[in-house]
Amino acid sequence: EIMYSPATEPEWVELKNMGADSADLKGWQLSNRNSGTRYVIVGVSCSVPPHGYVLITKDTALLGQRHGRLSGVILQAPALPTFLFNNSGDAVAVFDNRSLQMDSLKYAPTWGGNSGTSLERVDLLGLSSDSANWASSVDSMQATPGRENSVAIVDYDVQLMAASAITVPPGITAPLSVTVKNAGRLPVTGFDVAFFDDLNRDSIAASVELVARVSIAQPYARSETLRVSVPWQNPSPGAHG
Repeated sequence: EIMYSPATEPEWVELKNMGADSADLKGWQLSNRNSGTRYVIVGVSCSVPPHGYVLITKDTALLGQRHGRLSGVILQAPALPTFLFNNSGDAVAVFDNRSLQMDSLKYAPTWGGNSGTSLERVDLLGLSSDSANWASSVDSMQATPGRENSVAIVDYDVQLMAASAITVPPGITAPLSVTVKNAGRLPVTGFDVAFFDDLNRDSIAASVELVARVSIAQPYARSETLRVSVPWQNPSPGAHG
């Protein structure tokens, strides 16, 4: 996650240790598009636990004022310039103590994350060079430093993408249909799609409001969509939701 266009906080970069072992960041470096100029993140031993987060910024106090108590490892890097990243597009590169590039990206404002909102990575296992793998934070604080990204993909996630509004005469079967999408990282199988009539308009599904349930047995790959349709026999007259 990157805060390259802050409003009331400093610029910062968040890294996550994706390994099964702790990582020592001693001697690691950060740079922008000018990779010939690199800034040491920390000069002493600094261990990040497996799957742990580390935040790198020039001003930890100002960052704390904006986001309160932060989780993970918080590193104040005095060597960093106040403004390292260009709001109109730049690069972020991370090097280990052997000067090997560990990760990098070249971003543009169209990727998201400007005007005080961070740029978040969607899939931590996906390519950092893919613009579709980045998006503006949708968190209420406009960023998620030290915690899971607000736009992060999960392994299993079936989402409702569209539902059709229809009008039928009284006494006629109403065809109900929705489109669902596998928005998760892994193939999904063995899920149900349930249709409810929200009688009391509280937006909470109750068993007495169940109209139909469809069980989906076949697997669906990542990003694959499915249209699910059922007939609603003799719905009562009036509007339904």
